[in-house]
Amino acid sequence: MEFWIVINKMTPSAQGLVEKCSELALQRNLSPKVLCFEDDRFENQAAVRDELLARYIQSPPEAIVFERSHFFADVAPAFAAIIGKGITADCTELEWSDEHGLLQIRPTYGGRKIAVNRSVSTPYIATVRQGVFGKRGLGLNDSALETLETARLVFSGGLGLRTKENFEKLSMLAKACGAKLGASRAAVAAGFADYNHQVGQTGVSVRPEVYVAFGISGAVQHLSGILGSEKIIAVNTDPKAAIFDYADYSLIADAEEVITTLLCNA
Repeated sequence: MEFWIVINKMTPSAQGLVEKCSELALQRNLSPKVLCFEDDRFENQAAVRDELLARYIQSPPEAIVFERSHFFADVAPAFAAIIGKGITADCTELEWSDEHGLLQIRPTYGGRKIAVNRSVSTPYIATVRQGVFGKRGLGLNDSALETLETARLVFSGGLGLRTKENFEKLSMLAKACGAKLGASRAAVAAGFADYNHQVGQTGVSVRPEVYVAFGISGAVQHLSGILGSEKIIAVNTDPKAAIFDYADYSLIADAEEVITTLLCNA
């Protein structure tokens, strides 16, 4: 039988997912099969569902794992409903259980708990959060291939930066230091940054060697996307900010002033 890995395009994040699922497939003597649908326009969803259904009818797989995106967040549950199966959304880990098959693991209660879901029958169907396996297979000279999900160094900004202009300063600092730019959900909602920079439960998960949070308070939704970081550095004026409870290094200071100082010395 097959183990399907469904992606939009072969990014470093998708490559990590393919490698992880291929390992899982081989552990159960399954054949990994990558299905790539690059045309992710809204109007193409029905065509993708139909193609998946046709393939499924011809040869049902043991498991189907989608890399989560806006496109597959709609396609995956719709496909699962068509074939009458359950689905676990936004997983951050997958592993086999001798008793229950493929365990689908994801944060719940705003990231405060971890849920371990199991399916009562095959195929096991899940969507996996972008970036959770993104560093797999990257070598020391792969910095040019890095995305936000796979970056070794991430500078993120929150509402504590106060203005879009200050966020642009952070962007300049990130470029000068070879870091990728991240943002909290609140900063994106305020118009400081685009959604593709959003880190957290409703954005992407990151696992950098160093994650620097400028003016981010540390809501549980944001923390759920950064707890895989090797080191977290937090800069905030509020000594009671929740992010300080998770930071390896804390600086109680105005984030904009710190960014300006660092830019002058970059």
